[in-house]
Amino acid sequence: MFLPRDGILFMSEVYFNRLYPSVGGTRRAYPIEWIETIKKSKAMNARMYVPNHGFVESPEILREALTNFRRSLENLVSETRRLHDQKVALENVPRLINLGEFQYWYRAANNLPDAVRQIYLEIEGKLK
Repeated sequence: MFLPRDGILFMSEVYFNRLYPSVGGTRRAYPIEWIETIKKSKAMNARMYVPNHGFVESPEILREALTNFRRSLENLVSETRRLHDQKVALENVPRLINLGEFQYWYRAANNLPDAVRQIYLEIEGKLK
């Protein structure tokens, strides 16, 4: 939701500040699409980007954190796609994926299996 007079953009489920991406639960998340959503949101040049989860901080820090969150999603998607293309079984991906600088983000180990499953479904066109 964007409040243009105030320059505030509430990012809902596509922005977790300092938390590893969580896409589980209802199985309605589209992590690959989230990357483009974040890019379009940044192009709106809002004064403040408010995450749905995580910490609310100064507008400058939240802008930088949104960029980092997008980068974590890009890493997650590219690594999952790489392993999918290598025909790695879904259940093996969480222990083979290279999270790089994002491996120690809060809840990475917990959120990774669901995130990988969603991306496999998205890649295969099986999300409704």
